[in-house]
Amino acid sequence: MALVSRLRTIVLALSLFYATFYPALASVIYTPTSYQTACHFHGRCLARGVEWLDQRIDELVEYWRHDRYRLPRNWTIKERQHLKEVRAMYDQLVWGLPIALILLLAFANQKQMLAAARFNTLFVVSLLLLIPVFNPFWKEVFHPLLFDNLMWKNNRADTSWYFMPKTFFRVSTIYIICATTFVNLIIWQWLRMRLKRQEKITTE
Repeated sequence: MALVSRLRTIVLALSLFYATFYPALASVIYTPTSYQTACHFHGRCLARGVEWLDQRIDELVEYWRHDRYRLPRNWTIKERQHLKEVRAMYDQLVWGLPIALILLLAFANQKQMLAAARFNTLFVVSLLLLIPVFNPFWKEVFHPLLFDNLMWKNNRADTSWYFMPKTFFRVSTIYIICATTFVNLIIWQWLRMRLKRQEKITTE
């Protein structure tokens, strides 16, 4: 029984993590605001002008959302091929959310959910340790794990170079970590207070 309980907590922790992580990730991917906000942290965005920038960001967001079949020719062949690979990955990630929500409903248990939220909060906060070493992690670990080519490396000829440098991904990562941590922390505290009230009622 102890093993079953532990496995149940692990399933809840993973499901809760995905259910709180994916919305934060999606808000970065599928909204133009994230790309525009990151521009305040690096100086590349205005190199081609605000109108040009807004149009390119809209094209990319529409492409992620499948509102656009392909990116126009002002995106280089290399980056169009890379972004096509990335979009396929994003499309697969979408299916994780309903699966996570179904598992949460199927295995819902207040005490185990409390343990799952506590673990997730501590785990996600620990991911901030990646920020000081973000550049080598991004180049030497993350991309080699996901891609078997070098098309992800952009340069001044690429449209993405102007608004998706490593700074964009670093800022986005910090936001996703903070947002995911905040939601798990709220759930943790809410369940902790709820269980305390139930215990108080039981003992009275």
